[in-house]
Amino acid sequence: MEGRKIKEKGRVRILYSATSSAFVFALISVIVSAISEGEGDGVRLIIFQLVMGLFFLRVPIFLEKQAGLYIPSALVVSYTLFIFCSIFLGEVALMYYRFPPFDDILHGASAILLSLFALSIPSLLTRDCRLSPLALGLFALSFTLLIGVLWEIYEFAFDGILGLNMQKFAYSEEAGQRLVALSGRAALSDTMTDLIIDTLGATLGSVTGAVIIKRCGELPRELRVYRPERQADEGRT
Repeated sequence: MEGRKIKEKGRVRILYSATSSAFVFALISVIVSAISEGEGDGVRLIIFQLVMGLFFLRVPIFLEKQAGLYIPSALVVSYTLFIFCSIFLGEVALMYYRFPPFDDILHGASAILLSLFALSIPSLLTRDCRLSPLALGLFALSFTLLIGVLWEIYEFAFDGILGLNMQKFAYSEEAGQRLVALSGRAALSDTMTDLIIDTLGATLGSVTGAVIIKRCGELPRELRVYRPERQADEGRT
């Protein structure tokens, strides 16, 4: 079992290193291109997203080292791939403009992933968690929707401060290079669609997790976040 964990962590480190390297290479390339060829409408957004992507990639590492959590490899890999798809493919490769449903797919997937993670939070906060599967599901749903709302506020704030287009209130005539502002209901559609899809994904993930907990007593180890020292203490008692 321990050997399998080491192998899984090794694969996760390789994926993390490859993704981080791709972000750094893309960041350098975009900056050099902006200096030599001039800044397009979408360049600031790409640079900002790549910088934030490097920060977000370190979140699982921070939680494991500073908070003492064990995060299953399946969740870390899913999270890393989500960051890669949302920032590298979405912004750098311009998939948000070339294939508009791409953003909806990512919002749904991230809501499911986050709701599954949220099911473990009560047990991390208290040693003796006695919440029913229904209560855990409602907590995961509420937590995921809260993060979804905070994310939209984050996008709205930086769109205003830095003149970005994270909320896609403008459309692109030239795949991210020339942005034209939308108006009325069209300007709201991206944000509202994101929130609706977040709700659907969070509901699916929370209900599925709650059903698994009701039938099996707990989430499978591949999806359960826990504190290793607490697991060891419980094993000795």
